[in-house]
Amino acid sequence: MIEIRELSFDAVAELVRRRLEAAPIPDKLARFIYERAGRNPLYCEELVSALLETNVVPAAGGDRAAEAALMQATAELSIPTSLEGAIIARVDALQIEEQLILKAASAIGEPFDSGALRDAFAGAPPAANVEGVLRLLVVRDFLRTTAATTFVFRHAVTGDVIYRLLPFAQRRQLHTSLVIALERRHAGRLDG
Repeated sequence: MIEIRELSFDAVAELVRRRLEAAPIPDKLARFIYERAGRNPLYCEELVSALLETNVVPAAGGDRAAEAALMQATAELSIPTSLEGAIIARVDALQIEEQLILKAASAIGEPFDSGALRDAFAGAPPAANVEGVLRLLVVRDFLRTTAATTFVFRHAVTGDVIYRLLPFAQRRQLHTSLVIALERRHAGRLDG
């Protein structure tokens, strides 16, 4: 069994500083992340990313700007209250086409490539450049590359949360498209 230890306050503050590309960061912001995320490393990262990507806290913002934004967001209750909520907030901050591609990727399983992703759309690919969106999703820290053209979710929890965002009818449609594409791709090698 792998034991993942809780982060210290200093480690959380450093994580926030690096993610926001800001030095220094408001002590209140670091303390908020430290307390809200229960010192869980993944939740800390996702919460900081959600605050950044939903424009609650500005990147490279000064102490006062970040603190004011945090105070306003806290007052408006717009800060995710769970790891799942933080991931969903990050997905919601994506463009519709980016969300669609990310959700389709969650239905494929890991690892996957852009070809499998196109197969999931059954001949009606999204208007967006799939490879470009995949690169963006790597930069936005949803995905990681395992080879030049192969991708996995940054964390299994992330992929699972995103998969659960798919309505059952859409899951069924994506899985059907993937099965048809796999059968077509391996037609000569399938045992009868």
